[in-house]
Amino acid sequence: MLQTAVLILAYIVGCFSTAYFLVKLQYGQDIRTLGSRNVGARNAGRMYGSKAFLITFIGDTSKAALVVYAAGKVTSSLTYLLLALLAVIIGHIYPVFLGFKGGKGMSPFAGGALILDWRIFLLMLALALVFLILSRRFSPAGLTAILTFPLLIFHFQHSWTNALIGLLAVFLILYAHRSNIMEIVRSWTT
Repeated sequence: MLQTAVLILAYIVGCFSTAYFLVKLQYGQDIRTLGSRNVGARNAGRMYGSKAFLITFIGDTSKAALVVYAAGKVTSSLTYLLLALLAVIIGHIYPVFLGFKGGKGMSPFAGGALILDWRIFLLMLALALVFLILSRRFSPAGLTAILTFPLLIFHFQHSWTNALIGLLAVFLILYAHRSNIMEIVRSWTT
């Protein structure tokens, strides 16, 4: 019962959109009507500068880190911790309080992955940096790096179940980034 309650709470925490509240309180505007209309760190940064980006990134990363950490206090099951990470990502992408239109999931993914297994996080970060140097574009670098998440989970945890949960988290993030992915494909083919 407690484990189910924590997963529901993880979704609710995921629904807290740092950019939405930051822009609403600081500037009196709705970020969902500005720029890309996304409530993530990149749009906050585009509209209000690096400080807004940083505050949003830290807020959205921290909420997932806190959720995975708290789930670890309930049980040591890595499967359960992955489910908690998945729940917070779902809340971030599909927040009930914002009409199920939220961010794209990269920031909470990063925060949760760091707490889940720092080795996996550091390997993905290293891959992202390599891809960033090669492509000189942030989105392709990050999206390419997270594709390794299920493989790294299987490598370190030796669990098909956990790898599949990781794959579902990656699929949700890629689906949220589908317009970015189409832009990247178009830019490489023209």
